[in-house]
Amino acid sequence: LEVNMMTVSKAYSNLESEGLVERVRGMGMRVLKPVASGTIKQREEKLLPLIESAVTRGLQLGLSEDQIISLMTSVLKERKK
Repeated sequence: LEVNMMTVSKAYSNLESEGLVERVRGMGMRVLKPVASGTIKQREEKLLPLIESAVTRGLQLGLSEDQIISLMTSVLKERKK
């Protein structure tokens, strides 16, 4: 891929500092399970802009409120599996 090894190393270091991966001696990196941090209110505040953007885009595409809600519900159900 012709990617500089320092770029890859820096990317792994950033992911590790964010708590997304961990180094496993002799095996490389392992993706960590997500851990909820902050209060529910803080997490909701982080999610809200993404939801607002998705709803706005759905409306721009001519979808109804019910169709947007149905899509979000469908995605949530898929993630629970």
